[in-house]
Amino acid sequence: MKNDYNDKDSGFIIHNILLLESSFKRIHNVKFNDPEINQDIHINTEVATNNEKNIITVTQTLHFSQIYNQEKQIEAEIKMVGTFEKKGESELDLESFGHVTCKWCSYYISIY
Repeated sequence: MKNDYNDKDSGFIIHNILLLESSFKRIHNVKFNDPEINQDIHINTEVATNNEKNIITVTQTLHFSQIYNQEKQIEAEIKMVGTFEKKGESELDLESFGHVTCKWCSYYISIY
């Protein structure tokens, strides 16, 4: 039994993945490997779709900070956007693809 979704002419195409913003700040003597260190990570994801053109835009902002003894030692923020296009048929609708893709974008940001 052939699955109609295995057509090599269908799926999602990456148009681009761009770094929109990046900032990093740290103090001179950052503390490492101490149980008192408090690290905080927030990831904000926005998915926008254009159903007429089959375009999905995923924007993610990652904010990281490290605090030790009530002093902010490290602070970083990275914002990236990816634009994708749906070609042919797919089991995933545009919105679902955007949310699945945001998990991949989080990984990409974390290795950036």
